[in-house]
Amino acid sequence: MELPLWATPARRAWLVELAQAFMAVYEVDFFTGKVVNPVLEDVISAWKADDRALRSQLWKREQRKLHAMPKLIRRGPFDSIRWEQYLADRPLFQIVAIGVNAFTQHRVAQVEIPGLALVIWVDLSGLKVCVSKSKLRKLARYQRGAIPKGLVPQVEARVQERIREILG
Repeated sequence: MELPLWATPARRAWLVELAQAFMAVYEVDFFTGKVVNPVLEDVISAWKADDRALRSQLWKREQRKLHAMPKLIRRGPFDSIRWEQYLADRPLFQIVAIGVNAFTQHRVAQVEIPGLALVIWVDLSGLKVCVSKSKLRKLARYQRGAIPKGLVPQVEARVQERIREILG
């Protein structure tokens, strides 16, 4: 059997005390909460009104808390939290291309720093070449070629060194 919402243990105990004090005047069913006396019906309706007011107050408090939370702004594929994660996870630099400087004839790398929206050119002359001369010529001829696997650690070390110089 399910009790009504207003029938809290304290209120039921008060009804029992009232019924014991005035047994002949009031008729109360303790299991269902049915009351024959109209005075007690008014008291119970007041309890119900108090409960409604309390639930309304709790709902308003919850709404205020929900609206006080940080807003999630949708812009394209990112909301505000995903955008912060993307910015934190992106690389410090990205090597865009490797080619030959037209003025010095030295090998250079075009490096993009996404955090600063900056593009720098890093001189790669003097690297210890671990690849064939043919592959180096193809790299110079076709600027969009990938960095040979033998040069990747050396190029990244040189780029990081240059970025440290620029950022101080």
